[in-house]
Amino acid sequence: MANSSVKVVIPTNKEDKLSLANKIYEKHKTDAVKSPLNAMQDVKWESAGPQISVAQGYHNTAEEYIKKAEEFYKKRDLEMVDVEKAIRASRDILLGAFSKNPKQMGAWGFVVNDVVKKAAKKKP
Repeated sequence: MANSSVKVVIPTNKEDKLSLANKIYEKHKTDAVKSPLNAMQDVKWESAGPQISVAQGYHNTAEEYIKKAEEFYKKRDLEMVDVEKAIRASRDILLGAFSKNPKQMGAWGFVVNDVVKKAAKKKP
């Protein structure tokens, strides 16, 4: 009994799409004039095919930048340990110094929210 419902999956991930495109293009070139893809009218693998390697090059470069970015984020985070401690300590000192008017902390760049939260009403 034949399967009446066939679904051919096209990957959503760009790296997987590049891999699939490369396989299709290579098979199309191997089959040459016998390739059923020669029937395509709106787009031709002869023009789309070479774009695969260009796109792959950009993808590879982007992946390298992602790795570099991760390294720099780690370095940044190591440098931020004392900075974050200094921020919290400054906040605490300034809260003590300006306990009657904490809005003055805005001069140091702090955002001071002085909205009083209402207690949630109890349901009967």
